[in-house]
Amino acid sequence: MKPYKDWKKSTKWLVRLTLLILVIMLGLVAYSTWKLYDTAATIYHPIERISSEPRLQSASYEHEDLKEKTTPQSAQPSTTEETTGPQVTTLLIFGIDRRPDTQDIGRTDVIMLAILNKDTNKITLTSIPRDTYVEIAGQGYSDKINAAYQYGIETSIATVENFTGVLVDQYVLFNFDGFEKAIDSMGGLKLEVDSNLGEYLKISVGTQLLNGQQVLDYARFRNDAKGDFGRNERQQNVIKAVLEQSKELRNPGKIKSILDTVGEDVRTDLDLSRIISLASDVYDFSTEHVEQIKYNATTARFGPRYLSYVVIDEKERKRVAELLQQSMINEEKSK
Repeated sequence: MKPYKDWKKSTKWLVRLTLLILVIMLGLVAYSTWKLYDTAATIYHPIERISSEPRLQSASYEHEDLKEKTTPQSAQPSTTEETTGPQVTTLLIFGIDRRPDTQDIGRTDVIMLAILNKDTNKITLTSIPRDTYVEIAGQGYSDKINAAYQYGIETSIATVENFTGVLVDQYVLFNFDGFEKAIDSMGGLKLEVDSNLGEYLKISVGTQLLNGQQVLDYARFRNDAKGDFGRNERQQNVIKAVLEQSKELRNPGKIKSILDTVGEDVRTDLDLSRIISLASDVYDFSTEHVEQIKYNATTARFGPRYLSYVVIDEKERKRVAELLQQSMINEEKSK
């Protein structure tokens, strides 16, 4: 057995070694955290929103709320009912089709609105066909909805807000290179391939593990009877597959890896804390938590250039707008 002095001396070295290891570990954690924030800063792109009907209505409601808050307590009606609204996030997802090595800013080939309601544990998805004939926000004329992007992402968001009646909280914009990279960083996606897609992708029919390029081709395919409507449905299937197959990726370390991969190919006004928060919110979500809302539409050719448009009449637009509004309500509290 070691003498007490020798034991005490060796213990001091052990303590110093332990402290050194802790300092190194804390340094690594700090460095990793800094790198994570640095990576997230690359894609962070806040924008100043422009006017839309839902945004004006929201501003009006906020003004009324302010008036109520400044009313003397004795003059306000008493209530025991909970006044906080449902915990809802509306996310607008854009996929940009842009030719490389050109000055062309591209057009929005994918336009998908996602509504995350934590009170009901549900994600509601709806896609707007890129050729939908709408009024372009702030421009005084109507065109295909994907033409709004030539005036900036702000105009695209306001145009979607006017069309859907939904105020958009945040946006995510990616070009297709970034989409491919993100899917590849996940190890691919398992998707159901029908005979038309199988022939197009030159792969077997049935459930197949697809790489980034194949998933992109899957999401953009429209050479079947459904055309653009089939493409919108497949795009939503991709989102559902990501939810189902990405649970192990919903942690800060994996998030950093994906952000590093997509880099310059993604822009969003979600900061890092919000990205991690959303990842946490949907951690246990799978396809059973996803609701898909589809527009009933027709196609028609008109205008000076006799172009083909997707036409959604006002009755159908309002029908979907009401369903989207309902998806943002806490079902239990609404009863």
